[in-house]
Amino acid sequence: MGNYNRELTLADIPLPGTELLERQVIADAVNDPDTIGEVAGFVFPEYFSSDGRRFIWNAIIGMFNAREPIDMVSVWQRTGKAYIEEIQTKDITPSARQGFIDHARLLQIANTKKRAYYAALTILQQSASVQTSEDDIFAAAETLSQKIKAGGQTVGESSLNAVLSDVAEEIEADEVAAKQGKSIQIGTGIPTLTRLLDGGWWKGDLIILAARPSVGKTALMLQFAKTAARNGKPVLLFSLEMTKSRLGRRLILSTGRITKQEMRGASVDWDKFEEAQREIGDLPISINDEVRTARGIVSRMTLAANRGECEIAMIDHLNMHKLDDSGNSSVSHKIGLVTHEYKAAAKRLGIPIVLLVQLNRDSAKEKRPPELYDLRESGDIEQDADVVLMLDQRWDAGMVKEDGDTPYLDIWIRKNREGVKNVKIPTKPNDTYTVFTEIASAGDYPQPPPPMPSPTPSPVQQTFESEDADFDDPDIPF
Repeated sequence: MGNYNRELTLADIPLPGTELLERQVIADAVNDPDTIGEVAGFVFPEYFSSDGRRFIWNAIIGMFNAREPIDMVSVWQRTGKAYIEEIQTKDITPSARQGFIDHARLLQIANTKKRAYYAALTILQQSASVQTSEDDIFAAAETLSQKIKAGGQTVGESSLNAVLSDVAEEIEADEVAAKQGKSIQIGTGIPTLTRLLDGGWWKGDLIILAARPSVGKTALMLQFAKTAARNGKPVLLFSLEMTKSRLGRRLILSTGRITKQEMRGASVDWDKFEEAQREIGDLPISINDEVRTARGIVSRMTLAANRGECEIAMIDHLNMHKLDDSGNSSVSHKIGLVTHEYKAAAKRLGIPIVLLVQLNRDSAKEKRPPELYDLRESGDIEQDADVVLMLDQRWDAGMVKEDGDTPYLDIWIRKNREGVKNVKIPTKPNDTYTVFTEIASAGDYPQPPPPMPSPTPSPVQQTFESEDADFDDPDIPF
């Protein structure tokens, strides 16, 4: 009897061979050149496992594109010995149109299996290494999925008609959703911001939310998250600095049912706590406070998006990422690689990604709102971003911090690929600095950017100092 309980090895799972199928497809192409144009859209040279067969296929495609006659003699004259050894002496019986298409599809499927085989080997090798982290495994799993789905060159250029057809389908889907009363875009919760962003957060966009330490970017992010979730959009939050519990406390505070003093250990009215929990507990928000690398975050984001559990992702914050310590590239360059990865993920997954960025204190020292040039030491953030929002606290005359006053929070749109920029949206926070309410129309607050100051660059690391003490002071706004 066979041992059905033994573990499988690579010897039990041989690499699928496709030599006969490759020769069949070539013979079919020579026999039915009129169908080559249809097959060439999903069969590519890399699907052929030998140099000889790739050479023949490239020759046939070249002849087809040049509108040259294709038959056994013309292909033999173009490829010579390769055609004789690979096709003519192998007793291959060519097929007509449907047989040609069927064989080509089988070759495409076989190539998918090959990609899966080699990608899985990479995971096996990494799994066997003691130096491999959990994030590396998740990243390798995501890469495997991408390689399997990519299909060689099947993902690439699209004709304009195909693009416009996709646009028409998107518009039709939006019309249906609107008639059903469903939200098309993901609103921000700040009316003027939503309007100026043409409806809110757009699929495929990378949104930068930048501020100096302790200005309010995490608190505003949570408000964005609640707004999206209340509109039925699942949110995935990645917190690289704070724990899940810390964020949970802030969300409870945002309901207004529990005071800050109660959250610090004073007597809690548990009936009100349960009311707050019922108000926000069922919102489709998930929080991850463990992963610290861009690859790991993108992997988890991909898994959640594929399950329909992530229609918008938010990451707090860029400057706390664990960067690749290999090579001699600068911190600025490594940060740029992180933003490149997030922009690519937003496009691939079709979701908006909100990435928080901690700025240095130059704008505070110069007593001005932050500007795009405050991002310059942070790699390619400005280049990769579709939208850049910058936050600035403003204390009006008569406000006294010791009396419990909270400063206004101005939201500046500093970059907006699709619309207006350099506009300020003033908001007024609640007493716990967890809910921000717009207090005036942004149309009343346009301001051109001031002249760029003389360059006095500070060390790159200044942008990435954690300044954790600011977050530990309970009297400083979040």
